Amino acid sequence: MFIGQTRFSLFVPQSGSWRASNGKKLSSEADYRAYLYDPQRMEFRTNHFIEHTVPLLAQAARGHEVTHIVSFSESLPQRWKSRLEEAGQQYDFLRLDERKDGEQAWDTPQAVIRASGHTGVYGSYRLDDDDMLATGFFDAAQPYLAEPFVGMFVSFPLGVEAIFDGTHFSNFRLAHVPMNSMGLMALCSIDAEKNIRAPKGGPHDLTDRYSPVILDSRHVNYLRSLHDGQDNAMRYQDGSVLERLLHETGKNPPLHDYDQLASAFPTVAARIDQGAQEFAIGEAVGEGVGFALAEQGARGVADVTIVLSLNSEELIGPEHFVVYLLVVDAQGRKLPRHQAVAGLKSIKRGRIGHCHLMPVKEGQSRVVVSLHLEQGQSLQGFCVKGLEPKAQKVSLETVSVAADAAFHSVDAARFAALVNHTPMRVQDRAHDLLVDRRDSIRAVATRVLGQQRAEWALAKLRLLYRRIRRLASRR
Repeated sequence: MFIGQTRFSLFVPQSGSWRASNGKKLSSEADYRAYLYDPQRMEFRTNHFIEHTVPLLAQAARGHEVTHIVSFSESLPQRWKSRLEEAGQQYDFLRLDERKDGEQAWDTPQAVIRASGHTGVYGSYRLDDDDMLATGFFDAAQPYLAEPFVGMFVSFPLGVEAIFDGTHFSNFRLAHVPMNSMGLMALCSIDAEKNIRAPKGGPHDLTDRYSPVILDSRHVNYLRSLHDGQDNAMRYQDGSVLERLLHETGKNPPLHDYDQLASAFPTVAARIDQGAQEFAIGEAVGEGVGFALAEQGARGVADVTIVLSLNSEELIGPEHFVVYLLVVDAQGRKLPRHQAVAGLKSIKRGRIGHCHLMPVKEGQSRVVVSLHLEQGQSLQGFCVKGLEPKAQKVSLETVSVAADAAFHSVDAARFAALVNHTPMRVQDRAHDLLVDRRDSIRAVATRVLGQQRAEWALAKLRLLYRRIRRLASRR
């Protein structure tokens, strides 16, 4: 048996459980209440919980005995209470738990298990309203519901992080975070006299200091939605939340296996597929299959998720298959290759610049390329390319583009022309040129001037390089 709990926007002033309630960011109870029940915040969280968190729990619970408690305060506005009540009527594993204002509701899982009549081992887990558990979560947890594990926790560190703006999911990254809060499970037991044995807990990221913790990273088991309204975001200054989140998650590898994403989180895949543009290609990528904004002179898009259906006769390494992304600044100027873009690689080979490198499986597969660009940056187009002959033989069957703008397909030559005609600052172009030809410049200088004079000349060139770089960094 599994007992889960979501503490749904509980009104608990001065609670140390959240940054919003600990009194450091919001000094008065009135400010805290206004923040907590802000209609925009509540709409976002309620929609996420009912459209993603709960349906995925329902799929994961098939074949398992699961009770999921939704604890909320009596002061929760009726509009949101009604939404929870509707969900409770639709899903019989949900148990609504209305509490007085100020109550933490930590005791509810124990009360539920005692009232259930269950004896033996059970798992007690937690889940926030803006996170999701994978469809295989309870299958993964079931083997640990055994007497030898009672008094321990089990944590599933491997998961997915994604930016979510309430409509689009983007920037999917693989994360490995031991003792994260998503589904952290206490392995407990209850006897016929209703005595409970449970591990000692504390702050979730310090769980192993209180009790033994089992780590199981064999499967992706959670998706953490990143947005500027989450409690953790309150540690950042206003206006910098998403940028900080992008740079943090950009350190993690991108998730490229779309079939894995769709299997674990089908509601997310359905959201991506909904309204996406579909292109039937049915040919080898060759020198490149490009896509550009359909409306000439359009500003571009900051959020885009691209799904490629591929067919390959052999396994292709990520260094040989690439989606080249034409990223521009607020003035429509192409970003130079030396300028870092959160979550993207930049390679000199073929003068490609910002891109996603990805492996291609043998046979049929679907891969996903998803990005969320920083403020002032946008995508003008992209090109699917093979960087060696065997990669160029990969068949691109279909392309799906989920974005707030229309795209159209172009051949490799037209995409190259688009790239070449996209304006770029002189200092940026000079910088990229120097980097591209650094090795050949050294070789020619050594051959013409000799070793000693070449080193002197290159030292002067490095000074020029640094000056150009300083100029390039001024914005």
